[in-house]
Amino acid sequence: MKRQRLMLITARFFAGAALILFYLTSCTNYWLHAVTCGSDNNTQSAETQLSDSQTQKTPTDNATELKSGTDSRRTAMSLTGRDKSSLVGSSMPENGNLQHQKKKINTDNEFTYNVFSLLLKDNRLTYHHEGFTWRCSFTDKEAENQHSKFITIFQPPVKCCVHAFYSPFPSDPKFINAEFQSKLVYRKLWSALMFLGVIIVTIGFIYMIYKACRQKHEIYKIVGVIFLIGGICFTLSIIMYACWISAISWMIAKEIANCTSANNNTKYGVDYGWSFMAAPFAVLLSVIAGGLFIKLSAAERSESSTTI
Repeated sequence: MKRQRLMLITARFFAGAALILFYLTSCTNYWLHAVTCGSDNNTQSAETQLSDSQTQKTPTDNATELKSGTDSRRTAMSLTGRDKSSLVGSSMPENGNLQHQKKKINTDNEFTYNVFSLLLKDNRLTYHHEGFTWRCSFTDKEAENQHSKFITIFQPPVKCCVHAFYSPFPSDPKFINAEFQSKLVYRKLWSALMFLGVIIVTIGFIYMIYKACRQKHEIYKIVGVIFLIGGICFTLSIIMYACWISAISWMIAKEIANCTSANNNTKYGVDYGWSFMAAPFAVLLSVIAGGLFIKLSAAERSESSTTI
């Protein structure tokens, strides 16, 4: 009797721990960790935007600006009573003033560009992490231990998050092709199996508490089977996500190969996250709890048969 009681307490402990890990792994958005080069592309785009803003004016626009400037000067002279003779004398200061203003604008643009470039040079890498509900990304400077960037307290206060189910990593339009769509089945199967595993284990835990309150232990075999099925579903979900990570790693291999960094320890690419590492422990605890419940049911059945 003492052995069965100890077995029951141990099975309940493992069942509770498995349920907690199931919820943690499904609710946290760290099944995937990815590091891509963000500063070079951002810098190039910033250079393009600034150069375009400086060269987007056509000769027609310049002529329109000169015409509007001349009209405004004529209006000002007519209001102040200045004649045509004063126009010649005043053209030199006005042209000098115009050149000075243009020089000042160019200096301001150059200063803005330099500041923006310095800010982008500090933010070299783009970090991505993904889970069942959200896919988040943020840009930050390189770190000696880049895995620390996936800890919440070391992340910047502002990051971009979208629904992961509708927009999984990578979200770049150039990767959304027929090959991406064919591999997306792994991501969908992972979501379905993980959700199913969490629901099954939750039902088993509720059923276990119900029977514990009723002080009936003869149907613990059902609870054990439920926990075993939940563990199998979660195992299949882990396999599906491993296939998904290997697929997207191969798809973005060329883009990652073009990344350059000042730090030789920087590891670009896609890797398994904290939640993915914790999922096998949840499966292990669930299988152990299911086995203990089944063994407990068999022991009680044999004891009741010998008593009769």
